[in-house]
Order: sequence, then structure tokens, then C-alpha cells
Amino acid sequence: MFSPDVRLVRSFLIDYLSEQDISLRQIFEVIKGEISQKQLSLDDVLKIIDKVEEDPLSVPYVPRVEKLKKLNQLRKLLKCLEDLEKEA
Repeated sequence: MFSPDVRLVRSFLIDYLSEQDISLRQIFEVIKGEISQKQLSLDDVLKIIDKVEEDPLSVPYVPRVEKLKKLNQLRKLLKCLEDLEKEA
């Protein structure tokens, strides 16, 4: 069973990928909050992203190319959180 924090990030990821009124900025802020509160590490978040990317059933109606494009945008944005995690 996943922790509530993992489920939160995963559900926001799925909503973001399926264009359910979740922007890149919104999911970034959720993840930033989880990391700054030490609920999840950046490595944990990247693993969640990898699992969503690998799992064809997580968002089966989103083309793989579109899924990769959005997840790569998020990964690039998350790189700036490495410093936040080191400071904490």
C-alpha cells in the first residue's frame, strides 16, 4: 500500500497527464511542498514519475509520446528542487 503522500503525488501526476485542470506549475508546487515538508525526497518523486511513465495502465488513453513530453517537462522543472532538498 502506498503512503498518502505517494498517492497524492501520483494522483496529481495522472491528472496532469490527462489534462484534468492541473497545470505544470500546480503539480510542481505540490511536489515542492512535499519535499520542503520532508514528506518525500526528490528521489522518491522521480521514482513515482518513472513508475507512472512505465505503467501503461496509469493513463492508457494518453499517447506515450505526449506522456513522455509532459513528464520530461516536469523532470526539468524539478531539477531546481535539488538545491531546496540539500538546504533542508
